[in-house]
Amino acid sequence: MLKSLRISFKVKRLAIIPSEFISEGFETIDTHKINMKRISKNIAIALLGIMVWTLSKETYAQCKADNSSPVKGEFEISGVKIKGDGGLLSTASNNIPIKICEGELINLKSTLPIYSLSNVNYWIIPLNNYNSLASPPSSFSSAADGYTTLNGDVDIKMIDKSTSNPQGFSAYSTAGKYVITQYDNSDSKAGGPGRHHACQVIEIIKATTPDVQFNTCSGGQVITKFLSTANNNYENYNIKYILPTGFQPFDTTGKIATYPFDFKNVSNLSGYSSVKIEVKGVTKTGGCPAPASPLQTISLNSAVVNPLTLTSIVGTTLKGEFKLAVTADNGIKRNVYMRDPSINNFFDYTAPFKSYTSSATSGVDSNFVQVPDGSKVYCFQTEAIDGSCASSFVSNPALRSNELCTTLIDVKAENNKNVITWSQALGGGLINANFVNYIIEKYRPDGSLDKILNSTPKANETSFTDSDVTCGLEYAYKVTTRYPLKSISQFVKVKAISNTIPPKLDFVFVNVQDDKLRIQNFFPVGQTPLNIPLNSYKYYKSNTYNGAYSLANTGNSFFDDTNVDVSKQSYCYYMSWVNLCNVESSPSDKICSVYLKADGANLKWTSQSPITANIDSYKVIRVKPNSPNPASDLFPLELGATINNYDTNIIKEDQGQEIFVRIEARPVGYSATTSSVLNTPTSNTVRLFRPSFSLVPQIFTPNGDGFNDKFIVKGMFIKNLKMSIYDRWGNVIYYNEETNYPYIKQQNDNESLLVGWNGIMNNGIRAIEGSYAYKIEIEDTIGQITSKEGALLLAY
Repeated sequence: MLKSLRISFKVKRLAIIPSEFISEGFETIDTHKINMKRISKNIAIALLGIMVWTLSKETYAQCKADNSSPVKGEFEISGVKIKGDGGLLSTASNNIPIKICEGELINLKSTLPIYSLSNVNYWIIPLNNYNSLASPPSSFSSAADGYTTLNGDVDIKMIDKSTSNPQGFSAYSTAGKYVITQYDNSDSKAGGPGRHHACQVIEIIKATTPDVQFNTCSGGQVITKFLSTANNNYENYNIKYILPTGFQPFDTTGKIATYPFDFKNVSNLSGYSSVKIEVKGVTKTGGCPAPASPLQTISLNSAVVNPLTLTSIVGTTLKGEFKLAVTADNGIKRNVYMRDPSINNFFDYTAPFKSYTSSATSGVDSNFVQVPDGSKVYCFQTEAIDGSCASSFVSNPALRSNELCTTLIDVKAENNKNVITWSQALGGGLINANFVNYIIEKYRPDGSLDKILNSTPKANETSFTDSDVTCGLEYAYKVTTRYPLKSISQFVKVKAISNTIPPKLDFVFVNVQDDKLRIQNFFPVGQTPLNIPLNSYKYYKSNTYNGAYSLANTGNSFFDDTNVDVSKQSYCYYMSWVNLCNVESSPSDKICSVYLKADGANLKWTSQSPITANIDSYKVIRVKPNSPNPASDLFPLELGATINNYDTNIIKEDQGQEIFVRIEARPVGYSATTSSVLNTPTSNTVRLFRPSFSLVPQIFTPNGDGFNDKFIVKGMFIKNLKMSIYDRWGNVIYYNEETNYPYIKQQNDNESLLVGWNGIMNNGIRAIEGSYAYKIEIEDTIGQITSKEGALLLAY
């Protein structure tokens, strides 16, 4: 517990009921239904808890009744006497908050005649915490966030307690409603059981500058308007008028029930040309250090009521709503008149359609009107009122404005065009004579001006056709009738329609990508894409070029078809698109994926084009799996568009034994600068395996004549070689093993470079003529091992 000379604090945290659970409609509860004579104290408390938790906001306090004390407690809050607890009555003063400024010093003083002041206690609790209590606090253990005093007289500030603010209280967190509870356990000179309870709700408000506006009227009248803002939350207000002579009269508003509120000066300001005005909020305790509103100099008796000019009438985005722009002096009251041209003639106005006070700060103000029927034309006129700020006025035709009529617009979407029509210029007097032109404007969907479609000076031209539209897009239009005063129609939006079949897609291709096929529409460089909506492409598929096609997908400009086996066959497609009017285009030309297969040493691929554009040529491309550069033009031969096969025997041995290849289809106009994966479709990848083969002569003659002097192995892609020679009894008479066997063709042709048996056995003795058996084991360049056995004939 924190202690000072006169004040001590005790903090006990309670659950706080969120303010949104306390209803502003609480005061409407029929409190006579709660009969304290018939319902016990516990039931009353339960009902109170239910009401507090189920309502959305609170509007007045619920000081809890303590019926056990025949003598109610009494105390003062800065001289304002508090007596008893008020019970559940919304009309009880205890339950009507006393407004006190944040930081304001107030005095709490017991006024009940008692024998001892040492037992007088006070607690200050946030209202939500208080409402959560089951009964009024009667001791420190049942109170929360409070303080006590020994002499029943203490000064506190409505602020958080701290070292710099020792007179604050620890329960304070923010401006809002709190409850001050007095409880004493001393015998009263007025009798009673020795304890007394009193309660009062206070509302701590932030000391703020009042939000006001000033309107001047003839006769030295000033109206101070208190706006409906959070700053205007005081009990009442003092308005000080500082006159040039130094005389300073002031007015007091009294309690304001609802905002905004207009206060007309009571003090006599007539005879002065100007006045300075200061407005300050006041609370009931009277000690609020509230700041005054900024000092403003107001001119008096200088307001001249001039005739008005209705400069424009402009349609808003709401059907039937228009904004009137009127020249005016600030603070002048006005009447707005409206007529229906189909019923009333020019200037045939009766009662005002609307009345208001100008708040113009630049010589022109705007006011909104809602016409009865948004499909009809209406005319308007305004009138200035010199009523000396009275509540009723006498119409003065001399102060009426000119007349302006609304411009009615209608837009209809027809096939590939929007037709705009509008009402002909209306008005009497000089209005028709001053007609200038109609201006038709077109706006983009985001509200920005697209272009001015037309400007016609002919009053009887009331239609225009806009053919520059795209099916399904939304456009907005408005028409301005110039006199030169402006009558601008409302915005009218319309979506363009069309029943024209959209053109087909001209550049569609299908490309093999790993194990899937990508079908895509592509726009070549320099060609403007069509206005195609998202997710509007349709993809149709068949297993054969002339087969039955069915819808395979709907989506954006490409489709990855994974329901394929690119290593087994070709698949055919065509594309279309649906415009914003849900009309499907003509189908594109059919395309088929390039399917490549190896037939022995011959490569063959399908003849149907993978591109809707013409094929210029095909090219065989070598693929390097798992390489940063997966493709290389190792085969320079480009094949014509009608060639669909390729003989791999022309590939040199030095290109390797195992080769991966695919076919690239190049469209007409292909060049290195325009090439890309997108516009040069490729086939599936095929593995070419060229087997190593050996040619072993059945007879050799090692006689030194340089021809057929060795028993050797000839072939391609041989890496390692093992050779064994057996006599007729199965004994190995010769064995040799060679790594990095020369397998290039040029080396195969030179027997002197090759390893073989020259008829000399491993023991160095020349073998005799006759038949021998051999066994040869060959490992090729990709690690495959082949064995060959047979018989040979040695002759000299």
